[in-house]
Amino acid sequence: MKRYSYSERDYAFGQLMLTLRTTIGLTQAGLADRLGVSRRAVAEWEAGSSYPKAERLRQLIELGVQLQVFPAGREAEEIRALWRTAHQKVLLDEAWLHDLVAPPVPLQLFPQADPDNLDVERELIVVELIPMQSQVPVNLIEVEDRVTQLLYSSKLTLDEKLFQKMNDYVDLIQQIDQALPPGSTIRQLPGYLELKRHRKIDSFLVITMTTPELHSGASDFSRAAIERRIASGYHDALTQLEEFDRRWS
Repeated sequence: MKRYSYSERDYAFGQLMLTLRTTIGLTQAGLADRLGVSRRAVAEWEAGSSYPKAERLRQLIELGVQLQVFPAGREAEEIRALWRTAHQKVLLDEAWLHDLVAPPVPLQLFPQADPDNLDVERELIVVELIPMQSQVPVNLIEVEDRVTQLLYSSKLTLDEKLFQKMNDYVDLIQQIDQALPPGSTIRQLPGYLELKRHRKIDSFLVITMTTPELHSGASDFSRAAIERRIASGYHDALTQLEEFDRRWS
């Protein structure tokens, strides 16, 4: 790590590091703990008297992407500028940067059933990609993670209740359709046709996340974090579905 005398301090870089840390919401000690360095090292970065090593700078960038501190749509541009300003001896890994800021690729996991076939049994399987239990948070980042966990947990509960209510409405529409005369003009109304398109969810199954994870980083939506959660969720789904099949076979 190159050091500078007082007259040679890189004040522009120091201000950039200070702004980045305060936007993240950590103290110097908190950021140091997160990156595995001393508080003095962070203070020297912010004073412009030294630059972080490439490994630490990558960690800091990943944390910034996780907490969405870079301007939306300009993340790669801002990260490249930060890397240049930090005067690193190694070039920025463009493949790493691409994976870090690229949006997740949507996946078509299941074939589409015939929407008009009433005999098709529709089962909704929800896979938790964030653990709903974790250790007690000890800093602001972990508090944010825990709040995100609770939001997802509450949403799952609300979704299950919503689907049950929608099933009741679907039953009602089917009874109304049977009672309506074949030539009724109500059958041609766009709103009525839209209501008839809805189908019941025959079963609602939640695959719980069992992979142990210290402070899950629930607010981390980087590509690497999403891929890690998908892999864990896939493993949990296979294990729990096999157990479900054995229980009911």
